[in-house]
Amino acid sequence: MALYFFSSFLLWILLLPLSTSQNTTQECPQKCGTVEIHYPFGIGNGCFHSGFEVSCNLQSQTPMPFLAKTHLQVLSVYNGGLRANSTHYMATDCANQNRTLTHVSLPEDGPFSISDDNSFMAVGCDTVAVIADNDMFASGCVSLCSTRNSVTNGSCSGVGCCELAIPKGTRYLGLGSSNMFGYTKVSSFNNCSYAFVVERRNFIFMEPDLRDFLRTADIAMKLEWAIGDANCSNTSLNICGKNSFCFESILGFGYLCNCSDGYAGNPYLNGSKGCQGM
Repeated sequence: MALYFFSSFLLWILLLPLSTSQNTTQECPQKCGTVEIHYPFGIGNGCFHSGFEVSCNLQSQTPMPFLAKTHLQVLSVYNGGLRANSTHYMATDCANQNRTLTHVSLPEDGPFSISDDNSFMAVGCDTVAVIADNDMFASGCVSLCSTRNSVTNGSCSGVGCCELAIPKGTRYLGLGSSNMFGYTKVSSFNNCSYAFVVERRNFIFMEPDLRDFLRTADIAMKLEWAIGDANCSNTSLNICGKNSFCFESILGFGYLCNCSDGYAGNPYLNGSKGCQGM
């Protein structure tokens, strides 16, 4: 009889729901170059939650982190979002007939989407720029100017620079730029057009951008993320650690975790790196 009860108790223990938050027994890289990488992001097997893998490129002078399955360089990560380098995702059109289309593409089954805190912007004095997703959104803007003195630094209202809002939650944006008059009227100070996605307030248009923007540009876009596609009511799939709570994502899918009041740390971890009392 005692053996029966012991076996039943052991079976009950084995069937208890397992915590899905990450423990800290495994040592994982905490940085790639100067960028801190925190769970659910991670570098190497066993160090990241599904969809949050980061690869660390060690070939450059300073190691650079990239989102796996993309070519996006990670600049910083935070709860619910990250900043990525968008300098290389620029559509160009020049008087010498060089034209480059580009697109920003994220995995369809991944946790990331392009934030509507970004803007679509174009720089040039003979510029037509277009943007479209792979569904129902398509838009564009025109930027014209007659002289370099006609532009206003800090303004992006269609004279030297134009700007558009982008939709929330998209995972794909195609970008293109062209011209109206072949740059014949502005070639002395502007012979190219540039179109790109950039985080609002990350880029301020200045008159020198008309001449050599491709060489000097240093811009970033914002991505948003959430855990999974379940909500907080499904506690069996919740990866929030001890002393943390779950809250619904504003993206319309998934959830995020935060440390409870009086605690600080990583809400997706247990142990010493999780939420600890302050």
